[in-house]
Amino acid sequence: TKGRVALRRGRFASADKLLSKAGQARDARVLVTATVLAALSKWYQDESGEAERLLDSLDGRLRRSPSVRLVWGLVWLERGKVRRAIDRFRSALRSCGHCAVRIKANIEAYLGRALYLQGHTDAAWRHFRRAAKMVPKGALTYHLQGICYYEEERTGRASQAFARGLELDAAYAPTFYYMGEIARSRGHRRKAVEWFRRYLKARPYGALSGEARTSLRRLGR
Repeated sequence: TKGRVALRRGRFASADKLLSKAGQARDARVLVTATVLAALSKWYQDESGEAERLLDSLDGRLRRSPSVRLVWGLVWLERGKVRRAIDRFRSALRSCGHCAVRIKANIEAYLGRALYLQGHTDAAWRHFRRAAKMVPKGALTYHLQGICYYEEERTGRASQAFARGLELDAAYAPTFYYMGEIARSRGHRRKAVEWFRRYLKARPYGALSGEARTSLRRLGR
């Protein structure tokens, strides 16, 4: 529980330490949960190779857990292997008969994002709607929708989705970067700088950290 809380707050060093201890558990459910959270921590820190190593440490039966398949999908998505990510997300859904509703909703949302990247926009939005119906206050769905709107240059809709997501979960760091880019495109330099700095504080080595630093340099900061 402490490891999960540290992870949600972006305290990755503390999360890694706590989850490493939990990963020595003999109980299969505790072991899978700790390993999945530890892999997520590495994924958040842009260390997909280490996330992969942790997932591979589980034996064959435990690897079939929906949450393990979900994180594998995230690893493949980060590496640009979108088709593999889609396969993992779909297999996670098929095996998620008794999952918590929030886990199902997260899988639906990430599958929507992956399908969007493949150009299957109608299917993507269907999965987003399913995720929102399952968990109406699920921040992840709004954040991922916001990214899709942003990539379509629909910045007004993107801002609305991001704002709603941040109301529900103010710690979702990727949104800080995109809000910074929207502010920069609108000429709101000071606000843009604030967003980029928030992102870098939360994810100094995140997937978008290089882009955030570049944007700050362009803003003269």
